[in-house]
Amino acid sequence: MGVVTRRFDLRDERGIALVVALSTMFVLSLALATLLAYTAANSRSAARSKTDQVAFSLAEGGVDSAFAVLLAAADPIDPASLPSGSQSLAGGTSSWSATFANDIWTITGTGTVPSPTGSAPVTRTVTRKVQVTVDDTPWDWTFSQNDTGCVVLAQNAVFAMNVYIRGSLCMAQNSKITGPRVYVAKTSTLPNGASIGLPGAPVEEANLVGGYTCPNNNPNCVYAQVIKSEPQPLQKPPLDLQRWYDNAKPGPKYACNAGSGVLFDIDGTLNRNRPPFELTPAQPYSCQYKVGGQTVGELSWTPGATGLLRIKGTIFFDGNVTVTNSVPAVYEGRGTIYASGAITFGIGSKLCGVAACNDTWNPENGLVALVSGATADDGLVLNNNSIYQGAAYVNTDYRLQNNAQNWGPVIARNIFVQNNAGKTVKLKVMPPGVPGIEETVQLLPDSWSG
Repeated sequence: MGVVTRRFDLRDERGIALVVALSTMFVLSLALATLLAYTAANSRSAARSKTDQVAFSLAEGGVDSAFAVLLAAADPIDPASLPSGSQSLAGGTSSWSATFANDIWTITGTGTVPSPTGSAPVTRTVTRKVQVTVDDTPWDWTFSQNDTGCVVLAQNAVFAMNVYIRGSLCMAQNSKITGPRVYVAKTSTLPNGASIGLPGAPVEEANLVGGYTCPNNNPNCVYAQVIKSEPQPLQKPPLDLQRWYDNAKPGPKYACNAGSGVLFDIDGTLNRNRPPFELTPAQPYSCQYKVGGQTVGELSWTPGATGLLRIKGTIFFDGNVTVTNSVPAVYEGRGTIYASGAITFGIGSKLCGVAACNDTWNPENGLVALVSGATADDGLVLNNNSIYQGAAYVNTDYRLQNNAQNWGPVIARNIFVQNNAGKTVKLKVMPPGVPGIEETVQLLPDSWSG
């Protein structure tokens, strides 16, 4: 019986197609799985990125909301003026908190968004710094809004304050401006003996945009460390009498609820009908407005060899206010007194931050602002030898009579000065309720982080 021998043809490829098909399917399956995993990862990443952006926007919104609260605050240096807060918005929650130190608010905004993967919520934080300062605002000057007239310095007047004039400067013979900074938008005319600065005591800066004319073309009538001509536009802040008529505590709508009482209005309408109120009379008065046992506003007077005026918050009288004391009146606290009419200082009267009415006064220890809402003539007059240490806002004109002194910034329509006129005292912050206080709330550049 013979042996049967089988021969295999190595070129026979029957069955290999199945191997190739299985291999291809494995590779394709692996690629598909990888693609699906990659797509899912990208989708999660995109969802996370979008969620992160939403959280960041909500955090920025928290800072913006806090900043808006500060802008609307009557006293933006009061730590209680910016409490923590939050609000629910599309996509999540926007919240904010803030701390205050050395005139600077540090605001932290937080955005919180639910996680797209069901894990912990996504949060982002942003911080900005806000400074409360009068720098680069009208409150850093004695400020004249009238851009069609002249600020007039009478013969021999010495004006020792920062002065910002939107119109022209008209100096009389031998008058002097010795304040650190002078800004005049239009022409400056200096007759014989008049000067800005002194030969041995130049002012820091004379910014005379409209040029200046010295007597007999003598160039030596402006003595300044820096003389330039660079526009620096500022505007007088608007006056909102109705707001403070309605909201001053104490005031016409919020009478004293502690103390002996002071009458702020007589008929319930803003019309300047109240008889003149004497701020420093011979008899004492006491008026507080309290909320929950806390005093939010006060105006109280104790006469004496040196009278004491206690002030807090924003106070409003619907009429004229006078100061006619014959002895120094010293104030204690921070506050703004509105008069819908004129404010007048009698001859020799004094309202000061210290009894000596001198340069020992530190405005950071106490500061009063007077606001006159008069619509005609002089809104604030300091008569002969009177002294006022504080800030002032005048709807109409501001007048300093012979040897009167005003230590502090003034904002007015126009300014008239006779003889000596006080000194510049650098303020850092303003008391609550002054017009334009929102301008003192300024975002610090390059203070963002997050």
